[in-house]
Amino acid sequence: MSNTYTKYASIVDAANAHVDSLIANGLATEADKATTIESAIGNLAKIYSEQFGVDVSENYSHTAADQMASLLEIVGSKAATDNPLTALAFDVDISDLTDLLGKTIDDFHDDDVEIDGLNVTGTIKYVTGYTAFSGDPELQHGNYVVLHAAVPDVAGVTIKVKHTLESTLDADGIVIVHIVDKNIPVVFTATKEGYGKVVKSVSLAGLTLEEPEEEA
Repeated sequence: MSNTYTKYASIVDAANAHVDSLIANGLATEADKATTIESAIGNLAKIYSEQFGVDVSENYSHTAADQMASLLEIVGSKAATDNPLTALAFDVDISDLTDLLGKTIDDFHDDDVEIDGLNVTGTIKYVTGYTAFSGDPELQHGNYVVLHAAVPDVAGVTIKVKHTLESTLDADGIVIVHIVDKNIPVVFTATKEGYGKVVKSVSLAGLTLEEPEEEA
């Protein structure tokens, strides 16, 4: 849903709270409140009629409260449907030939690793000596899951990725995540001006993490 939607919904809330304050101090009446809210609803309706090509006026009921509820339902549904950021999806289908900072997918995943919706399952190998991943020795060994994000086909979209560290997704859509705690999801936040943001969390809880081999 767009920033415009959030902005004007907030205007209605602010108008409501402001007139409540005036009424409490004897400076306004309930009639003033209804007029103020309906004015804010009118502004919101005009913007969304233009932005989404829908006529919300026919869906109004008698009261300001009913009008607001109807408008938010119509606009919210339309915005969610039309927002291309919601197309953000994920897979683990990484080619064996893909260079993952000096390693291949077989170095990280067993053959049973798969993703169903937003849940990753399977066995993740224990990796050592992964110096190309980070200059921090603590991040050069451990379990790594490799995810591919199917980025929405829209110019100017930015996708942030966070497990415990935050990064920006590269153009190829591939992210290598050093697993600190499998109960902490990998959170993808897609943003674009005018479209707001879409947040999707990929769960790692179903993974089996191999332990390091014991030294002889």
